[in-house]
Amino acid sequence: TFEISMSLKPGNIKAATEQVLSMLDEIKKEGVDPDRIKHAKVQMKVGRFRDMQTTDDISTAMVEDYISTGDPHFREKYVERIQNVTNHQIKEAARKYFDRGKLITTALMPAEDPAVATFPTTAALLRPEAPSTDEPADDKPSDRHATRTVLPNGTVLLVKRIASSPMVSIQM
Repeated sequence: TFEISMSLKPGNIKAATEQVLSMLDEIKKEGVDPDRIKHAKVQMKVGRFRDMQTTDDISTAMVEDYISTGDPHFREKYVERIQNVTNHQIKEAARKYFDRGKLITTALMPAEDPAVATFPTTAALLRPEAPSTDEPADDKPSDRHATRTVLPNGTVLLVKRIASSPMVSIQM
């Protein structure tokens, strides 16, 4: 997965989102300018060096790497592997992972902003090509509240149907 974060005024969200998606489409077709790739590789090395100034920095990084990957030297190897990435590999990764159909967009907007009142819904603003469905008017009370079930092994199962979001969330 990957993430793109932006801090924008609410009125600029749609245009900025389209611009970013257009840039990602361009990367899928043309890749990235070789000078930008070279610069990014240097930035990775510099960032790694900057994060390893003290023995505390080094030990913390090694512990975090070991806990998250099982390899205390993961970051060193990661930065080294980045140095070997090619433009062709970037295009292939972009084609594989930059899929508009799998886009999840989240927006936090201030309620007091006058532009927010003009938006029909945040989902309609951000995802017009895949709009959410509305809750049915004749929903049953059991659909509005979570149901609690205790399984034979003692696990508590909470289930609540939310028709406007076609996804399943499991938290353990």
